[in-house]
Amino acid sequence: MSNLDKDLVFYICEVLNVDEKTAIDKHYNKFIEDRKKYELYQEKNNINQESREYLSSTDWYITRQFESGVEVPKDILEKRKEARLKVVD
Repeated sequence: MSNLDKDLVFYICEVLNVDEKTAIDKHYNKFIEDRKKYELYQEKNNINQESREYLSSTDWYITRQFESGVEVPKDILEKRKEARLKVVD
Protein backbone atom coordinates (compact mmCIF):
# COMPACT_ATOMS: atom_id res chain seq x y z
CA MET A 1 0.00 0.00 0.00
CA SER A 2 1.45 3.36 -0.98
CA ASN A 3 1.85 6.25 1.46
CA LEU A 4 -1.01 8.05 -0.29
CA ASP A 5 -3.24 5.01 0.23
CA LYS A 6 -2.22 4.82 3.89
CA ASP A 7 -2.96 8.52 4.38
CA LEU A 8 -6.32 8.08 2.69
CA VAL A 9 -7.19 5.09 4.87
CA PHE A 10 -6.17 7.02 7.98
CA TYR A 11 -8.27 10.02 6.93
CA ILE A 12 -11.29 7.83 6.14
CA CYS A 13 -10.91 6.09 9.50
CA GLU A 14 -11.00 9.41 11.30
CA VAL A 15 -13.97 10.74 9.33
CA LEU A 16 -16.02 7.56 9.67
CA ASN A 17 -14.82 6.89 13.20
CA VAL A 18 -13.79 3.31 12.39
CA ASP A 19 -10.61 1.44 13.13
CA GLU A 20 -7.99 1.02 10.42
CA LYS A 21 -8.49 -2.75 10.11
CA THR A 22 -12.19 -2.28 9.35
CA ALA A 23 -11.40 0.31 6.70
CA ILE A 24 -8.69 -1.84 5.11
CA ASP A 25 -11.01 -4.87 5.10
CA LYS A 26 -13.72 -2.86 3.35
CA HIS A 27 -11.20 -1.49 0.85
CA TYR A 28 -9.82 -4.98 0.19
CA ASN A 29 -13.28 -6.50 -0.19
CA LYS A 30 -14.27 -3.77 -2.66
CA PHE A 31 -11.07 -4.43 -4.60
CA ILE A 32 -11.83 -8.17 -4.77
CA GLU A 33 -15.42 -7.49 -5.84
CA ASP A 34 -14.28 -5.09 -8.58
CA ARG A 35 -11.64 -7.56 -9.75
CA LYS A 36 -14.24 -10.33 -10.06
CA LYS A 37 -16.51 -8.01 -12.05
CA TYR A 38 -13.62 -7.12 -14.34
CA GLU A 39 -12.71 -10.79 -14.86
CA LEU A 40 -16.33 -11.60 -15.77
CA TYR A 41 -16.36 -8.61 -18.13
CA GLN A 42 -13.15 -9.84 -19.77
CA GLU A 43 -14.52 -13.38 -20.09
CA LYS A 44 -17.71 -12.07 -21.69
CA ASN A 45 -15.68 -9.92 -24.08
CA ASN A 46 -13.51 -12.88 -25.08
CA ILE A 47 -16.56 -15.04 -25.77
CA ASN A 48 -18.19 -12.23 -27.74
CA GLN A 49 -15.03 -11.66 -29.78
CA GLU A 50 -14.58 -15.35 -30.59
CA SER A 51 -18.24 -15.72 -31.54
CA ARG A 52 -18.25 -12.63 -33.73
CA GLU A 53 -15.03 -13.69 -35.44
CA TYR A 54 -16.56 -17.09 -36.23
CA LEU A 55 -19.71 -15.48 -37.60
CA SER A 56 -17.64 -13.10 -39.70
CA SER A 57 -15.48 -15.90 -41.05
CA THR A 58 -18.53 -17.88 -42.16
CA ASP A 59 -20.59 -15.02 -43.57
CA TRP A 60 -19.49 -15.98 -47.05
CA TYR A 61 -21.55 -19.19 -46.79
CA ILE A 62 -24.68 -17.12 -46.28
CA THR A 63 -23.79 -14.76 -49.13
CA ARG A 64 -23.08 -17.71 -51.42
CA GLN A 65 -26.45 -19.27 -50.60
CA PHE A 66 -28.25 -15.99 -51.22
CA GLU A 67 -26.45 -15.29 -54.50
CA SER A 68 -26.18 -18.80 -56.00
CA GLY A 69 -28.55 -21.04 -54.07
CA VAL A 70 -25.77 -23.35 -52.81
CA GLU A 71 -26.87 -24.66 -49.42
CA VAL A 72 -24.91 -23.78 -46.31
CA PRO A 73 -23.64 -26.99 -44.65
CA LYS A 74 -25.82 -27.93 -41.67
CA ASP A 75 -22.88 -28.05 -39.26
CA ILE A 76 -21.98 -24.45 -40.21
CA LEU A 77 -25.58 -23.32 -39.66
CA GLU A 78 -25.63 -25.02 -36.25
CA LYS A 79 -22.28 -23.53 -35.19
CA ARG A 80 -23.41 -20.08 -36.36
CA LYS A 81 -26.58 -20.45 -34.27
CA GLU A 82 -24.49 -21.40 -31.23
CA ALA A 83 -22.16 -18.45 -31.82
CA ARG A 84 -25.09 -16.02 -32.05
CA LEU A 85 -26.51 -17.35 -28.78
CA LYS A 86 -23.16 -16.84 -27.03
CA VAL A 87 -22.94 -13.14 -27.92
CA VAL A 88 -24.03 -10.97 -25.00
CA ASP A 89 -24.25 -7.21 -25.32
